[in-house]
Amino acid sequence: MINHVKRELVLIDFGLSDFYHVGQPYNVRVASRFYKPPEILIGYGMYDYSFDLWSFGCWFAGLVK
Repeated sequence: MINHVKRELVLIDFGLSDFYHVGQPYNVRVASRFYKPPEILIGYGMYDYSFDLWSFGCWFAGLVK
């Protein structure tokens, strides 16, 4: 990601990513700290695509900020 105002380049990694399998419980470490949805923060282990949408929303909000 590029911050043109501060002239910074931030590299994003997928170190905590995991493949999605329906109905499989996951470790709460499946997302980066800044983009975790509230469900993961309270220990809910059933992962679905809504978590990815939450993370995308956080990323997009940071982009337009």
